[in-house]
Amino acid sequence: GLSWTIHYLPPLDMSVDLQIHKKYHYDLIGRGGSVIRDLENSFHVDVTIPKRDDPSSTVSVVGAPENVQACRERINEILGFEVGCDPLLTAKLEVPGDMYGRIIGRGGSVLRELEDTHNASVDIPRRGESGPVVVQASKEHLEGCISAIRELVGVPFDVHTEEELDLEPDMQELDLTAKKPINEALFFYEGAADENMDRFLTYLASAKKSLDICVFTISDDRIASIIMKAFGEGLQVRIMSDNDCASNQGSDVPRFQAAGVPVRLDASPSHMHHKFCILDGRVLVNGSFNWTRGAATVNCENIAITNGPALVQSYQKEFDRLWQQFA
Repeated sequence: GLSWTIHYLPPLDMSVDLQIHKKYHYDLIGRGGSVIRDLENSFHVDVTIPKRDDPSSTVSVVGAPENVQACRERINEILGFEVGCDPLLTAKLEVPGDMYGRIIGRGGSVLRELEDTHNASVDIPRRGESGPVVVQASKEHLEGCISAIRELVGVPFDVHTEEELDLEPDMQELDLTAKKPINEALFFYEGAADENMDRFLTYLASAKKSLDICVFTISDDRIASIIMKAFGEGLQVRIMSDNDCASNQGSDVPRFQAAGVPVRLDASPSHMHHKFCILDGRVLVNGSFNWTRGAATVNCENIAITNGPALVQSYQKEFDRLWQQFA
C-alpha cells in the first residue's frame, strides 16, 4: 500500500514594529543588556532596539506570532503602558515657564499620570532652561494629552505639530432665534457617548450676541476655547463663578480674567453653586453639570436646555441680581 510522510513545517515568523519613545528604550535594554536578553530567551524572539544615536523610535520584534504577542504583552508590563504600532507624532507646546509645575506635580505625580493616561512622553525643560514642552504620542493619544495639559495649565499657549490635529471641536451652529420650542435633556455618565458633550458645545458656540455664564467651576479647555472665541468675536460675555474654585489648579477663570473677560466672583464663606448659562438672552442651559472634564466623562450629570420664555426670564433676572451683588 501507499505510505505517507508528514512534514511539520515551523510557523512562519512575523515582525511587529512597536513605536516607543526613545526615553523608554533603556528600560527594554536593561543593565548590560539584561532585559532584552531575557525577552529574547523567554519568548524565542529577536528584539531590535535602535542605537543611542539613532533617532528612530521603532522597536522591532520578530518571531512566531504567538511568541511575538507574548513578548509584546511583557513589554507592556515592563513599561507600564500599552505600546502601539501607530507612528508617533510630536507636538511642541509653548507653555509659560512658570506653569511647568502644574504639569509636573509634587514629586512628578501629575506628569506620570499624564503620561500613563495618554500613552505619551512629555518632556519639560529643566529648571533654569527655556524651550517648549515636547509631547510625543500617537495621533489618537496626542490630542487628548494636549487638551489635558491645557486644562492643567489654565492659560492659553500655542501648539506646533507635524500635522494638523483636531484640537478644537468642529460643529455646526444652531439657530437660537427659531420659534420652535427647545426642550432637550442631556445626560452624562462614565462610558456615555460623546454626542451629548458635542451637543452642549454646539449650543454654546451658537450664541451670536451674548453669553451670561453662572457656573460653580470651569476647567474644561473645550468649553473655555468657545468662550474665548466668542469674546474675541465681540460677543458680550459675563462670567460668575465661585471664588474658591477660581483659584483651583486647572481653573480657566484666571485665563478669562487675563484676557479681559468680565468675571465676578462671590466673596463669602458659602459657595456660588449654580450651573447655568443664558445664550443670547433666549436659551437657558441648566443642570447639575459643572464645566469640567470629570463632569463630561466620569460623573453622573445632567443638562436641560430650553427656550421657554418664563424660565429664561427667571434665570436672567437671577443672573442680573447676582451680577450686581458680586460687583
